[in-house]
Amino acid sequence: MAVLDLSLVTTSLKKLVEVNVANLLGETITVSTMPPEMVTGTTKTINLYLYHISEDPHYKNHSGYLGTKPPISGQPMALNLYYILTPHYGANEQFDAITQQQLIGLAMKTLHDYPIIDDDLTIGPDEI
Repeated sequence: MAVLDLSLVTTSLKKLVEVNVANLLGETITVSTMPPEMVTGTTKTINLYLYHISEDPHYKNHSGYLGTKPPISGQPMALNLYYILTPHYGANEQFDAITQQQLIGLAMKTLHDYPIIDDDLTIGPDEI
């Protein structure tokens, strides 16, 4: 998937987790994209934060689809995006580890079950 705006990747992942975890859990959840230390509140929240980007070394010197000697600006750049996935929930100002573990498990199941996100992806009655 060729993308110039990396925020579109984060937005797509956010929507995927939001819709699928809500379907699996049977209730609405919040998905945020802030640094984990900035997430506050007691609502069931999953945080998805892009913390690191690197160029994929496997494709770094690949000739690409434009021939053997195109200008460097015409070469595709494969990236590895690294996210921190954290659950946040507290009941009555108390830490609730069980609910947090349930949230992160459902979020990880979602990312496992939908490894490819494209324009044709649908989840249940909602389209992403």
